[in-house]
Amino acid sequence: MVSEKIAALINEQIAHEQYAAQYYLSMSAWFSGKDLDGIANYFRVQSKEELMHADKMFDYLNDVGGEIIIGEIPKPPHEFANAIDIFEKALAHEKVVTKSIFNIVKKCQRRRRFRNYLVPAVVHQRAGRRGSQCFTAGDQNKNGKR
Repeated sequence: MVSEKIAALINEQIAHEQYAAQYYLSMSAWFSGKDLDGIANYFRVQSKEELMHADKMFDYLNDVGGEIIIGEIPKPPHEFANAIDIFEKALAHEKVVTKSIFNIVKKCQRRRRFRNYLVPAVVHQRAGRRGSQCFTAGDQNKNGKR
């Protein structure tokens, strides 16, 4: 059985993942409204991946007998200045979600089963950040070039 403290962190992470899914879906809608279907699809895929992450954490918590408490998901923004604004916001949000996952990993140092479960999530978060950085200043080298 998982501790109440760890269960609370996982429940919070489920909410983070669900919010991210809605946020990316909102970004997808913005691009779709501009007839930028390829980029809209990119964010639709990101949205679905975030829901899969939430489902995996839900299943894990259920498997270890933790109490699942579905948290409130705030409404994501739907107005953006431009495409760069969206990618910068996506990158910033990926960093928040990654930090949250690292916090759970840190708290679970001695709980090998969950730590092993989270390692792929951490790798995926880093890959997601790199994907967003390709479209922002976050991907510039030290000379300022992309």
